[in-house]
Amino acid sequence: MQVQLSGNLDACWPRVAEAIDAARFHLESVGERAWLASARGASCQVWLRAADNEHGVLLTVWLPDEGDTASRDRLVKALEQCHCGGESPDDSLLRRLRRIEGQIRGLQRMIETGRECDAVLTQFSAVNAALKQTAALMVSAHLVQCIRAELDSGGDGTAVNQRLLNILF
Repeated sequence: MQVQLSGNLDACWPRVAEAIDAARFHLESVGERAWLASARGASCQVWLRAADNEHGVLLTVWLPDEGDTASRDRLVKALEQCHCGGESPDDSLLRRLRRIEGQIRGLQRMIETGRECDAVLTQFSAVNAALKQTAALMVSAHLVQCIRAELDSGGDGTAVNQRLLNILF
């Protein structure tokens, strides 16, 4: 799971640490911008790492497959709400789609004005890459919610997996 934080880590970290504490996890620093979060009174450990990117800081969380799933789910829910003033996942997707729309309009103008083939193909490649990255972000942002909804309704996640496979392949 990844959480995009706007601004620098020092400004956002108190809110992230508060969310982790509220989910009943103990946080221990294990290196520069790396932490181990352990559930209090349960068998669940989660690794976190922060890295700078063009939008601020990206917090990557490695979730275990085994251990106390209730603790893991509690932490996921807390971190999903932690945007530190940044955009919600849907806002980010819409912003990216508007940027792609502008790229496509630029591509249309290039073709209308007879730009050389190499430049047009380079722009096609950029649009294609942007669409793929946006789709990957959408899958990442909504996968946890889809699986949680199915599990809450008594399913085992198989339907969500099959639906994703049908869409992606």
